[in-house]
Amino acid sequence: MSPMSPMSPRKNSVGVAEGVFCEAEDADASRVDMIARQREATEQERAAIRGQRRAWLETDPEVVARGYKSGELDTLDVVRRYAVILDWSSGEVLPHSTAQFRDSFRKRTAAHWRD
Repeated sequence: MSPMSPMSPRKNSVGVAEGVFCEAEDADASRVDMIARQREATEQERAAIRGQRRAWLETDPEVVARGYKSGELDTLDVVRRYAVILDWSSGEVLPHSTAQFRDSFRKRTAAHWRD
């Protein structure tokens, strides 16, 4: 199995990234138990994302920009979660680009969400 395979055991590594959960492998846990825990944690994280994504899309872009400037949000958070476009060097909102992107995002992505 490749080191980046979602099913490969990852020791000393815990994290969540857009609905995929990987947890550290317990030395005593069987592989089946580990996979079951990962599956459950993944479903919980995906449910949490489903519950928040519409609110993320409606978040004021200036609030998102402040989060980006403070380091609380990264580039992928800003674009994928909040559908905001910034001047990446200054962290300032690009209002016209954000409006266009959010319009497209609502039509092509959010319209297909089944909450």
